[in-house]
Amino acid sequence: MSATGIPRAIRGYPASDHVPPGGVVLAQTAPVYFDYLSVAREGRLTPDQVAALEAVERREFPEDQMMFELHMLRVIEQIRTGHLKLEDVLSAMR
Repeated sequence: MSATGIPRAIRGYPASDHVPPGGVVLAQTAPVYFDYLSVAREGRLTPDQVAALEAVERREFPEDQMMFELHMLRVIEQIRTGHLKLEDVLSAMR
């Protein structure tokens, strides 16, 4: 436990609640709040595609793990259902 009473590590995440460098996919740790990886598998996204989306969302939410995972779940679900194209999401963030 840290001085604030927050556990130093939760399910493999560092105490700062940051996703390890490279994102969840590359670090091979499970999401803590929202299981967006199963939706990514259903949508047939490759690990490289998920990692690219993680990089985009991590820039948006560098300090908030729950918001990061929620937005990952939402964007992957939109891609899976055909409401968004992966290329459009990635090109919009360049």
